[in-house]
Amino acid sequence: MSEENIQDLVKKVFVLQEQRVHTYRVFDGHHQEYLKSAPNYDFLKYRQYVHDVTQEFNRISLAIIEIQTQLKNCDKKELVGLIKLLQDEEKSKLELTAALQLAKQNAIDHPHDEIGARDIPELKQRLAQTVEKINESLEEMKYELEGS
Repeated sequence: MSEENIQDLVKKVFVLQEQRVHTYRVFDGHHQEYLKSAPNYDFLKYRQYVHDVTQEFNRISLAIIEIQTQLKNCDKKELVGLIKLLQDEEKSKLELTAALQLAKQNAIDHPHDEIGARDIPELKQRLAQTVEKINESLEEMKYELEGS
C-alpha cells in the first residue's frame, strides 16, 4: 500500500471521528430533551433515539476497525496502536456518557438523594479526562501522518 493510500485511510479516521463527535451532540440533545419531559418521560421515544445513536456509533466503529485492519496489513504499528487507543477511549467515553446520563436522571427523579447528584461532578471530570486522551491520540495520529 502506498504512503498516499495510508494517508487517505488515516484521514478517513479523522472524518469518522468528526461523525462520532456529531453523533454525541445529537445524543446529548436527545437526552436533554428527555430530561426536560420529567416526570412524564417518553421512554419509548428516547429508547428509539438510543437505538439510532447506537447504530451510528457501531457503523463508525466498524469502519475504523476496517481501517485499522488495513493498516495492520501494511505494518503501520504506530498508527494501528493509536487507533486501538482511540477506540478504547471512545468505548470508555460512551460508558461514562451513559453513566452520567443515568446520574442526571436520578438527580431529577430523586432530588433529596444526594448520592446520585454527588456522582455527577466525578463523572464529568472522568469524561473530560477521557476526551482529553482521545484528543491526544488524534494529535499523535496527525504527527504520525505528517511524519510518513
